[in-house]
Amino acid sequence: MNGITRFLLKNAFAVVLVGFALSSVGAYYSFHLFSNLRTDIEELLPTDARSVLDLKEVRGRLESTNNLSV
Repeated sequence: MNGITRFLLKNAFAVVLVGFALSSVGAYYSFHLFSNLRTDIEELLPTDARSVLDLKEVRGRLESTNNLSV
């Protein structure tokens, strides 16, 4: 353990720089991975599914369906 400690103390700036670079690359790819993520259930179901058709009908009659409970 003494060797690792000595290495980290000698090269603290380089270790932090490598950590920052790896974090930046990870953040970049995470952004691109989740940028096209679609979580709306209506988009995941087929357009002719009964639940989607019922939802469209309810949306036409109500102002908001954010807190709709059945």
